[in-house]
Amino acid sequence: MMVKRDLTKSLASGKDEKEVLHCEFDLRGSNLAYISGDALGIYPLNHAAEVDTLITSLAGRGRAKDSVDIPSVYAPAPEGNKLALRDALIRYYDLKVAKPEFVRFLVDRSSAPNEKARGNSLLAAGLGKENEVLTEYLHLREMADVLTDFPSALLTVPEMLSFMKLLQPRYYSISSSPHMAADGSLVTVTAAVVRYETMGKPRFPSFLFPPKGQSLTSPHLTSPHTVEPECAPPLLPTG
Repeated sequence: MMVKRDLTKSLASGKDEKEVLHCEFDLRGSNLAYISGDALGIYPLNHAAEVDTLITSLAGRGRAKDSVDIPSVYAPAPEGNKLALRDALIRYYDLKVAKPEFVRFLVDRSSAPNEKARGNSLLAAGLGKENEVLTEYLHLREMADVLTDFPSALLTVPEMLSFMKLLQPRYYSISSSPHMAADGSLVTVTAAVVRYETMGKPRFPSFLFPPKGQSLTSPHLTSPHTVEPECAPPLLPTG
């Protein structure tokens, strides 16, 4: 479900790579309630600029302007069962992780001898983690980087999406009391945003709080996970 994001503010930022954000959500109308100790599951969104980089890396190999099916775990959505590729990539797909099977697919589809040779070298020891060369290659690269490395490989947009993981909810300890609002409708989280570089490129993690120009509502909010009081075993919190 979608809930209203009331406030986002930075608690700590500067020259460090980490920024700490405080965010408040309005639960009114959602039928969600929480107690102390619950966690909030929030579906992140991808940065639009990174989505545009991925679409550009297709370089005419896929029809980027076509609508695509919304992943079945999310459908039906308010927009129906189809969405523009750019919007689907922002909301639903993990841009960070390229699977070994995707590399093999691109190598098989490549028509350039140098790409074939490089790809076969990466795959020589198989697709498993014991292939240190391939593991290191993928550790440094995102989906767009891998596509760029094999520009002669022909593929369709549905083929590309079939190799992409779906964005998963991030779970955060709730940093507010259910008694902050008289009706228990206010919930807050405090999260650190870490920015980093690989291959000389700035990387941005999937984010919780859309910047100016994107959605003014929060990402999807899942029900908190709790142990029901009436059936809870004795617990000793540690940490």
